[in-house]
Amino acid sequence: MLGCEFEFQDRPDGYPGLQEVYNMRFKEVKGMSHGIKYRSISEGEVDVIDAYATDGQVQVYDLVILEDDQDFYAPYDGLAMIRQDALDKHPEIEDILNQLAGLIDDETMQELNAKVDYEGLKAETVARDFLVQKGLI
Repeated sequence: MLGCEFEFQDRPDGYPGLQEVYNMRFKEVKGMSHGIKYRSISEGEVDVIDAYATDGQVQVYDLVILEDDQDFYAPYDGLAMIRQDALDKHPEIEDILNQLAGLIDDETMQELNAKVDYEGLKAETVARDFLVQKGLI
């Protein structure tokens, strides 16, 4: 059984696309909110869920993300963006932001998100601790 967010059931880049590209079919598809699908898979209520590669729950529940060897999903890599007027006023920001390039892969983001979602730490604290650890501040 597939447990997925309600929207995933009908989006072209969701279950319908998986059926077409991977010939993936489930006997039953159960729509659910983001928050309960991880509990549902951990309790055996569903066999597969849709997930974001950076979800902290992936590590918390020791899940495996399947490889998309058909490149069905577009990458959703994060990047820094800044207004030109802000960069004109503070040109040093460009070098600072560029130091983040390549520092945050999916596993690192999972760890950081898990600290917020499961350890209850504030996102600002987790981000600051990460930047300090990496020697950026």
